[in-house]
Amino acid sequence: MTNSKIKEAFEKLNPPQQTSVREDNPRLLILAGAGKTSTLVFRVTRHLIKDKFLPHQIVGLTFTNKAGKEVTSHRLIRRCFLFR
Repeated sequence: MTNSKIKEAFEKLNPPQQTSVREDNPRLLILAGAGKTSTLVFRVTRHLIKDKFLPHQIVGLTFTNKAGKEVTSHRLIRRCFLFR
């Protein structure tokens, strides 16, 4: 996935989601509402690419197995972990 495709996908997030992704505080609580998983994926991607976090420095929690599988199978996340 190219940077332009990442940017294009990011722009599809709504304004509150984009704010959550850009937030500099390393701790973030995303409450009920649409798009939590997408926001989490972009947030982790940002930390891996822009902030140069290492995978073992990130803890992401989901409340369902379905959401957990969705996050770990997402192309952005897999790409970031493969190329570290």
